[in-house]
Amino acid sequence: MAKDEQRKELVERVGTEIVDRMKDEVFVIEGTPTVIVKKPDGTFRQKPMIPGAEFFLRGAYLGTRGKLNFIFIPADAQEYTHIEIDPKKLDSVFPDLGFRLGAHFEIGEEQADKVILEIMKLTELATAKQQRQKVEAEEAEKKSTYTDNPLFGMF
Repeated sequence: MAKDEQRKELVERVGTEIVDRMKDEVFVIEGTPTVIVKKPDGTFRQKPMIPGAEFFLRGAYLGTRGKLNFIFIPADAQEYTHIEIDPKKLDSVFPDLGFRLGAHFEIGEEQADKVILEIMKLTELATAKQQRQKVEAEEAEKKSTYTDNPLFGMF
């Protein structure tokens, strides 16, 4: 349990550090990826992006499923407040992010890609653990149905 908390803390710290160092960078969308947007009314939708749209990195948080999500706000006024991207999609939405990350942390692009892959791996491990715990809880509940019932098996 403590190890999982340490992983979660590490992922959150890495996300915060990335945001702190890259918050003044302008990121340009390549292609027309579909991303999650947050509307002003608080709802979330998937929306295809326009190539060349510019964004600023403004936040990172560990979602309920254990994934590290990055928050980007549009440079121009849009009908949404921000977009959220998980590490798996970062490279396809902003292809130069790995290069910039490597430059900011002075680790090179290849190492930056490894950092992003490690974040993905850690978040996938957290997600898998949550799914295992859910299955185990359901199985325990099924077993308790039979063991806690004093009339079970009586004919």
